Amino acid sequence: MAISIRLSDADTMLFKKYAELHGITVSELVRRSVIERIEDEYDLKIYEEAMAEFKANPVTYSLDEVEKELGLRWNLILSFQKGHLKQIDKDNGDIELAIIELLRK
Repeated sequence: MAISIRLSDADTMLFKKYAELHGITVSELVRRSVIERIEDEYDLKIYEEAMAEFKANPVTYSLDEVEKELGLRWNLILSFQKGHLKQIDKDNGDIELAIIELLRK
């Protein structure tokens, strides 16, 4: 589909220079801009709906609660340390201490 728009000379120059700066055509600039605007408005609508729902029922859940509710569980933190893969079991050790130890190295 082809679309035609009327622009002032100043707007035409602005569009052309901006598109050139980003290595795209004016058509691509307009297409991307319109799509971004639609996405932004959709995101705002979804946010407003979510906030209204939260305000009506302001319940929050911790990560542990979500994991239990969904049947999810993570067991290991993996890190590449001195050429070896190290794993730390979440349930069998002090995870915070282990992370601090890894960050110090």
